Amino acid sequence: MEAHGYQTSGTSNGVEGASILVRKMRPDLILMDIQLPQVSGLEVTRWIKDDPELRSISGGCRHGVLR
Repeated sequence: MEAHGYQTSGTSNGVEGASILVRKMRPDLILMDIQLPQVSGLEVTRWIKDDPELRSISGGCRHGVLR
């Protein structure tokens, strides 16, 4: 995505991603892995969609290797 001019950021920790990164960066789009070390990516997506300040952010979940 960076090769096409998009700014990217990532975290390996779903709890950190939801509580800190998303609130700080306010991204336009979140691509979430469903298998994260501490919590399911689906659960993090639910937290984001349940939060009135964050629910307008578009997102998607997947699991696997991107090539």
